[in-house]
Amino acid sequence: MFKITKKSKVMCGLLLLVCCASSAQAASYNLNCKLGGQMRIAYDSGAKKVTGTFTSTSQGTRARSLRSGQCSWVDRPVRGNEPRKFCQRNVRDVIVKVNARSYSLHSRRAPYLAQVKLGGFFSLRVSSRNGCLNVVRVNPFKKARTISGR
Repeated sequence: MFKITKKSKVMCGLLLLVCCASSAQAASYNLNCKLGGQMRIAYDSGAKKVTGTFTSTSQGTRARSLRSGQCSWVDRPVRGNEPRKFCQRNVRDVIVKVNARSYSLHSRRAPYLAQVKLGGFFSLRVSSRNGCLNVVRVNPFKKARTISGR
C-alpha cells in the first residue's frame, strides 16, 4: 500500500510543474527562403548573431512561388503582423575569407551563409518572439530544395 504524505504531494506538484513548463515552449514552424534580391543577411561577431530581413510572397511555398529575397511558410505567406526578420543566436563559428576579387562565408551552425553569393534555397525552423523569427534549427538543404521543384 502506498502512503500519501505531505512530502509526496509536494514532489508530485513539482513534477507536474516541470512537465507543464517544458510543454509551454513557443511553437515553431518551417520558414522557407530563397537568397538574393532584397534579402539582407548580417553577422554580428560581438553578439554571435546572424540576422536576415526578407520580403514575403503572396502564397505559401507549396505553390513554388519563391523569388530571390523572399521567405514564406509552407502553407501561406508571412502575414502583415508577423516579423520579416529571422535571428539566429549563438553562431560562434563563422569564417569569412576575403581576397581581391571575392569572398566566402562558412558556418556549420548557419550553413546557408555559404550560399549567400550563389543564391539558392534554405529552410529554417523558427518561433516568433520579440519581433524576430528566432531560429530553432536549420533544416537540411534537401528539405529546402523540395520547394523549388527540384
